[in-house]
Amino acid sequence: MTSKKENQLILAVDDTPNILKAIQYILTKAGYPVITARDGDEAFILIRKERPALVISDIMMPGLDGYELCSRLRSKEATSLIPFIFLSAKDTVDDRIKGIQTGADAYLTKPFHRDELLALVETVLTRHRIYIEQTMKDGLTALPNRAYLFKTLDNEMARARRYRRDLSVVMLDIDHFKSVNDTYGHLFGDKVLINLAGTLSKEVRRQDILGRYGGEEFLIILPETTGDAAAALMERCRRKIADIPYDDGSGSSPVSVTISAGIAEFNTDDHSIEDLIGRADRALYRAKENGRDQVVVG
Repeated sequence: MTSKKENQLILAVDDTPNILKAIQYILTKAGYPVITARDGDEAFILIRKERPALVISDIMMPGLDGYELCSRLRSKEATSLIPFIFLSAKDTVDDRIKGIQTGADAYLTKPFHRDELLALVETVLTRHRIYIEQTMKDGLTALPNRAYLFKTLDNEMARARRYRRDLSVVMLDIDHFKSVNDTYGHLFGDKVLINLAGTLSKEVRRQDILGRYGGEEFLIILPETTGDAAAALMERCRRKIADIPYDDGSGSSPVSVTISAGIAEFNTDDHSIEDLIGRADRALYRAKENGRDQVVVG
């Protein structure tokens, strides 16, 4: 099973080869995958391509320096939340203040101790994870919301491309949900959404990411999963959900709901999250067109 650290790619940026090798050695031995850059310009290209979980950067470098690199990341929506640590020989109070004001999460001076670097990396990554979990949840289902799904899928696509790993996404929604709300009321509809979220959460694996995409739509990100394996999972979910009885409070027969799902498996033609989600969404549309209560692989 993939460890949490293996999913936390770290980019180290420094124009001094020995420092760069030391950072890479320490972090790799601790279990983190590491990529390196010799200056800010190379780092900026790698960040846009690889979407690292953390950037550790020197300040004084030829071309784009560390301050400007951090500032650029903070100015772009797609990279604005990437944790950033300055590692520099500049150790005055003014240097540290400027680093924090630029947008860094932490500042570590050279020479550094191995344990201090590892403790800082772990703390910054943990704090970032907690922030994301607390601010990117859907209020009704407590699942990750669309913003979190987009951020996570962007990272998973970069990882799948980098390591040539399988990745699939599922777009699903509740069939005729508007009629459910109109007939039984929005509180009943909310109950269905909450129950559906709970049922799906029990079926997906620990490393899968289930979230509420919006309204009655849900998105599931399935790392290390082919389209066929995703289809088998969703067929199991579809049958379980259809068998759940709901009491509408009227004393009449229990109500049941069904879902439709569209699946897309990541390929090299997917250049953005919109490409991959778009294919899953079109597969979902075909499931609707074909009569609903079914799973279609795009």
